[in-house]
Amino acid sequence: MSERFCIELPMCYARGCYDGMTLDIRGKYKHRWDAYPCLWLEERGWQGQMSVSFSTDDACPTPVWQGVTPDDIRRSLKVFYDERGMVQRLECDSESGRLSFTRAKYSFPFTFREGSFSAEEVSFSQKAPAVQVLCYALNGKTLVFTDTGSEQDRFSLPSEDLPQVKAAYDNNGSLTKLIVSGSGEVHETACTFFALPVYFRSGDYPVGLPKGSGELFYIFRNTDKKFISYRLGSAERASWAQREYSYAYDRIVGQHENEPRLMAHYDESGRLTQIDMLRADGRKPFYIRFSSTEEGLAALKAFSTTQGKAIAAEMLRRGGKVARVFVDYYFDDQSPDFHVKTATPEEVLKVIEEYGENEINGSGAYSHEDIISCDKEQWSLMMFCFCEDAFERANYDYCTITKDLMLAEIEKVIPQLDTTENFYYSAGIYD
Repeated sequence: MSERFCIELPMCYARGCYDGMTLDIRGKYKHRWDAYPCLWLEERGWQGQMSVSFSTDDACPTPVWQGVTPDDIRRSLKVFYDERGMVQRLECDSESGRLSFTRAKYSFPFTFREGSFSAEEVSFSQKAPAVQVLCYALNGKTLVFTDTGSEQDRFSLPSEDLPQVKAAYDNNGSLTKLIVSGSGEVHETACTFFALPVYFRSGDYPVGLPKGSGELFYIFRNTDKKFISYRLGSAERASWAQREYSYAYDRIVGQHENEPRLMAHYDESGRLTQIDMLRADGRKPFYIRFSSTEEGLAALKAFSTTQGKAIAAEMLRRGGKVARVFVDYYFDDQSPDFHVKTATPEEVLKVIEEYGENEINGSGAYSHEDIISCDKEQWSLMMFCFCEDAFERANYDYCTITKDLMLAEIEKVIPQLDTTENFYYSAGIYD
């Protein structure tokens, strides 16, 4: 079986037009996607399908350049770099004629001055928070990806001509709208954001009220997609976007449709420690700002023990004969899970009737309706609010700590259950 065709090109190079094959850097640089942005053209496994991937556009789906074959690439690929030295366009001759692939990326700061501006008309520090609009023109249309938080607004325009992209700012200089127009169509993405100072007077405040400078906490919302994202950072620090997470906007109770009720809490030292959302089911944490990994780990351990005790108490409260206890868990950075499933002797007999005796010790054979679950949303939030390096390095380890502490509380009460003679217990990860 022959190896799939693939070439790797630098995203940054001297201005001009070049033979694509002479620029192939595949295998020449270690960790090149960190320090040396690149793009890949890779055969998709069937004739006339080439995917084009950019190392800086990892949040976007990989577009397919139709009608271009590996032989076309080898024979006629041209790569164009603009005056900034960024790759601008790919061209290739195919059986159906000359085909092109054009990429454009626009950045707009959260704050500017009142009015509507194109990307060329705004100027801001590269370290300042901004939203991105990315356009791919190919296959007779333009794909547009509007980065308004972690959820991306995606649409297409029926032309390969790059659209006009502008951002609108209100009289306070706050970004309110992204406007993409082309081929007689206009697409608007409404968005709002709040910038909270990390230090303010002690107390609870509605988000949007505290004002300040220095390090800020940003809450950004795309009203079209109804998602809310947050980021913590400083305009002075390049890595300002440390964390980002989204909540479905329609789960938050607002004073009116377009204004979520979020409350910021500053402790006695004036430090922002938590932001809560007021929802139909009560006040829930939206963000927890731990001062250190150690503080976060201590809070996670306390949470785990409390959750384990609550699950154990519910197991005892149910009473009756217990024939099976299954503890199922799953680790994921966005939605970890831990729950307990119990079965009565009657439920074991039902499994035998439906699936056979070989399935009586498998959790999947029993109903999922009456499981006893931990607070998965709170668990996920706490994991996501650890400092960035610790979260990325040790997510699995922290999940394991949570699982072990909850499991310990559950195993304490198993001897107190009224179990059958053929009682069976298992704990394990599920797919």
